[in-house]
Parts: sequence; structure tokens; C-alpha cells
Amino acid sequence: MERTQTYMLQQMIKYAIIFHKGQVDRAGQPYILHPLHVMSSLNSSDLELMQIAVGHDLLEDTKITEEWLRLAGFTDRVINGIVALTKKKSQSYEDYQQQVLANPDAVRVKLKDLEHNMDLKRLSRVGIVPTEKDLERQQRYLDFIRLLQPFPPILQ
Repeated sequence: MERTQTYMLQQMIKYAIIFHKGQVDRAGQPYILHPLHVMSSLNSSDLELMQIAVGHDLLEDTKITEEWLRLAGFTDRVINGIVALTKKKSQSYEDYQQQVLANPDAVRVKLKDLEHNMDLKRLSRVGIVPTEKDLERQQRYLDFIRLLQPFPPILQ
């Protein structure tokens, strides 16, 4: 059976819902909302890029493995993008940044991931006051964004 990329996007969404079940973000919201937000913020009709966005945290935060994704029928492009977005426990942050930079799909998804993670309004909406650690993390994310996108976009 030929698997269309539309079908595979539906599968990735289904798997992300199943494997992120019970996970919540710092604001207590269902974690699945984050990868779905990242996907929708890409404003892209590229179905493989959308699969990468939805699956970007699966290897890091769930029991899914690279081999599992391969057996499920995802393309090399989708798997490579997700792998590039996965920080290994023993990996330095600088090595991780270089890993992301080496994959254009990972760069596009990571920019949207960082933008969403930096939004401290997500915490304040539920009455959580950002801590010093949150502010330090926000600065680290901003530095990463500058590395990924060194020049501001040209205004049209």
C-alpha cells in the first residue's frame, strides 16, 4: 500500500497524541498542544516538514525510537529532521546547535519551537510568575534563534 504524505501526517499526529498522552507543559496544558502549535506556525503546505514539526519531541520525550519511526513508514527526510532536533543526554548544547544547523528542515522547525518555548505569556495566563531560570532559558533560546537566523527577515 502506498502511503501518501497526507496519510503519514495523520499518522504522525495520531502517534504524537498517543505517546505524549499524560504529558503537560509548565503551564499545565496538554503537551500535544506544543507540537501542534509548532506545526501550524510553520504556515507551510510541505507535509513532510509538518510531520517533522509534530514529531520533533517524540525521540527525546517518549519511548518512540528512530527505528520505530522507520518501521512505521516515515521517510528518511522526516526521520532525519526529527533526529536532528533530538538532543542526546550526553550531548553538549553547542554540539546540539550544530546538529540542528546541519539540517535545513530542523532549522525551520527549531525556530518555531524556540519562539513558542520563549512565550512566557503561556505561563502568566495561568498565574505562574516566570522565574530567574525561565528568564535565563529565554535568553539561551534567543541566542539560539540568532544562530539559526543571523539576519532579520527583509520587510516586504
